Amino acid sequence: EKLGYIEGVVTQNVDGLHRKAGSEKVWEVHGHFRTCHCMKCAVSYPFDLLVNKFNCNQNPPLCDACSGVLRPDVVLFEDQMSEDFFQASQALSGCQLMVVSGCSLQVYPVANLPRLARRLVIINRENTPWGSQAELILPYSTGQVFRDLMTELGEPL
Repeated sequence: EKLGYIEGVVTQNVDGLHRKAGSEKVWEVHGHFRTCHCMKCAVSYPFDLLVNKFNCNQNPPLCDACSGVLRPDVVLFEDQMSEDFFQASQALSGCQLMVVSGCSLQVYPVANLPRLARRLVIINRENTPWGSQAELILPYSTGQVFRDLMTELGEPL
């Protein structure tokens, strides 16, 4: 991203590692564990508050403002998708090239995102449902491919 090779990162991971690694434009389509919110009054808190309450035997963890239940800001099954999902869909619409790495492309609606790109490259050890539409499939680990790519480009790791 900093070298100008990519516009941003769309991730299903909720661990925040893309941001910690320095990526700036990150769409976390399944949310993240940085914050939590009250299901009753919608007040937002740092995620550590939820963890601390749970560790102090408050189960479920309760909101300080209204005693509603706190939940992490992640997308759970049957939840509406996050705002990041819709922003990512908008950003990907008509993009020149999408590189999918380390993803099975089997969890919907995220699995439909490749249809928005003009060209598709897949980096994944396993086959995906989008293999027949990809211009290039690299059946290797993401780490190996990107290390080799950076070396080939003459960029430091």
